[in-house]
Amino acid sequence: MTHPEISILLTTFKRTDVACKTIEALRRNFQWPNLSWYISDDGSSSDHIRALRDAIGPTYQTYFFDSERRGVGAGMNHCLLDMWNKGIEFVLSMEDDWELSRPMEVAPYV
Repeated sequence: MTHPEISILLTTFKRTDVACKTIEALRRNFQWPNLSWYISDDGSSSDHIRALRDAIGPTYQTYFFDSERRGVGAGMNHCLLDMWNKGIEFVLSMEDDWELSRPMEVAPYV
């Protein structure tokens, strides 16, 4: 069976600790064989980005976009446009302080 790509879109700005907790909860509770990550950052430090990259790990295709303090909407729109141009149909949109607290089964809906 072929699994369509699902992309996680995570918006973030400077809140490294909560963003890493969000990522860890997603890695634990959102399992899918064809998963990618899009990180929409609004101008955080390189240390913040490095911590998020480390939390996600090398297993996944990961894209980082810096909206350079133009706001959350600009960053999200940039990521969504890139996803749609790549033909990605399924997106889980998260913010850096949201935590998926239990397993999420998406197979019946994809």
